[in-house]
Amino acid sequence: MDRASRSQGTITNTKGGWANRRRQDELPCLLVTGAVYGFAIYIINFQIVVPAMFARFVMARAGISIFSDTMFGMRLITTGGEEMMRYPLFSLFLALFFVVPHVALGEERYPTRNITLVVPFPPAGAADLAARPLANELAKIVHQPVVVLNRPGAGGAIGMEQVANAPADGYTLLVTLPSISIIPEAEKVMGRQPPYRLDQFAPVARTTADPLVLIVRDAARWKSIRDLVADAKKKPEKITYGSSGVYGVLHLAFEMFDHAADIRLYHVPYQGAAPAIVAAVAGQIDATGSGPAALLPHITSGKLRPLVVWGVKRSPALPDVPTFREAGFDVDFVFWSGLFAPAGMRSSTMKTLRAAVAKAAQSPELASQMEKMGSSVAYMDAPEFGAFWERDAKRIAEAIGRIGRIEKN
Repeated sequence: MDRASRSQGTITNTKGGWANRRRQDELPCLLVTGAVYGFAIYIINFQIVVPAMFARFVMARAGISIFSDTMFGMRLITTGGEEMMRYPLFSLFLALFFVVPHVALGEERYPTRNITLVVPFPPAGAADLAARPLANELAKIVHQPVVVLNRPGAGGAIGMEQVANAPADGYTLLVTLPSISIIPEAEKVMGRQPPYRLDQFAPVARTTADPLVLIVRDAARWKSIRDLVADAKKKPEKITYGSSGVYGVLHLAFEMFDHAADIRLYHVPYQGAAPAIVAAVAGQIDATGSGPAALLPHITSGKLRPLVVWGVKRSPALPDVPTFREAGFDVDFVFWSGLFAPAGMRSSTMKTLRAAVAKAAQSPELASQMEKMGSSVAYMDAPEFGAFWERDAKRIAEAIGRIGRIEKN
């Protein structure tokens, strides 16, 4: 072999050895590249970071190179001022390797900020009184603020519609009453489009279940429900009652009472049970109703008198007050409160939420608070509550069908 050939061969071998050593030197850098890419993508929520690459490109155009040609897994070619990705698939693989576990872990975290419990009725009503003690206990368990937001109006439809259309991320929840099942059926009877569908909600837990209590002013002449019925038969639509709104829980309960007793009371709707109770205390209406928790302070103070309960059995808070069935009227109505989420929530979020509510329901503090208000915890987890809600909604739909179209008074 001549000298030129040997020289050429030497040069070729030298280049090959240099290339092999170079590829070995680049492996740690590529590993770092993947980690850096993964960390950057994770921190900025998968937004593409280009400032450094852009700056490098501009400097390359100007013929300036201060970066190693293996930095960031890229090679800067100063001649011609262009840059190109080296080993793009390998870098992408490493980025995904570092990112995916963190993303998966990040998705499991809940909650990371305030949770809002929407109550579609005014403060001091039955749903509000059930929501606030629950919110206090949940906040201790999830280590995040749990805020009660009252959104009254349209018998509860405004607040319920808000939650039905809220993001299914577990941060906007609903504490409501059987009104959730009444409103869509009532709107159908009235020939209107319902503001929401029941399948837009996912039941999380039932929290309370008390009988509704019918009360009158203490100064009223009726000492029993039979006295009131006898008077109402003589004076149709002269005895007034207040409800939580047209087609609200109380409206339906009183309509069921009217139907069973063959009487006609005069309906005065309010934007929630609490304003109706205030009106009864002030003597603006003759009767109203609510759960024991909202009525007990006024009953014990002597301002209101309970006549009857809608429950299938007597209320432990008012053991001397008979049920409608005991008084001879085929009427009952379970006044429950429950927690709902927008449908479509991630299963992991629902699992965390259900566990938190289950723990809160076992809290002695919650039981004590509810007992002071004349109520009690009647917890049902999602599967059992879902079946209960379905049966209750069917019963309500049948009752509304029997009553038919109810014109506003």
